Amino acid sequence: MDVAEFNSGKGSDPQLIPSQLSVTTDIKYPVISADGTIYFGSKDTNVYALDSSGKKKWQYDTFGQVNKSFALSSDGTIYLGAHGKLIAIDS
Repeated sequence: MDVAEFNSGKGSDPQLIPSQLSVTTDIKYPVISADGTIYFGSKDTNVYALDSSGKKKWQYDTFGQVNKSFALSSDGTIYLGAHGKLIAIDS
């Protein structure tokens, strides 16, 4: 998996940053926070957080397929749907 980092400067090209994380199933519903953290779910039942360099910050097992989109609140809480439940993760 590669993580795309988009530079904010005018005229700069996006750079692909190789991630140290290997996910063997579909990646679902990526969301990027204001600090550049990338959150996404996977059919392997986990939610992942990557820093802007592509390094895994943490993962959380929802014990069910992540099949709904994410929402980020202003306090950093991540809300998502998985296996018929609403899950809140304090990031």
